[in-house]
Amino acid sequence: MYQDHLSEATRFLNEAEMKLQEIMLNLMMTGELSDWNLSSPIDEVIKVDNSLFEASEDANVQILLNLCSQIRVVSKNLSKNQ
Repeated sequence: MYQDHLSEATRFLNEAEMKLQEIMLNLMMTGELSDWNLSSPIDEVIKVDNSLFEASEDANVQILLNLCSQIRVVSKNLSKNQ
């Protein structure tokens, strides 16, 4: 039962991180990347990874990126205890 709760916490943290990444991308697409977003063809692909977020000048994206880093640390530490 205890291990189940640890696993659930880890899953929740991973899902939360993915949701935060989605929010960061949406912030960038409506903020600093809005010109690109409006002018690029629909089928154009952009590589989305931490380097995109790290390069962002948006303070809110940076705050959320920092939170994602903290979530990864906590998730990793919980995984060690499973």
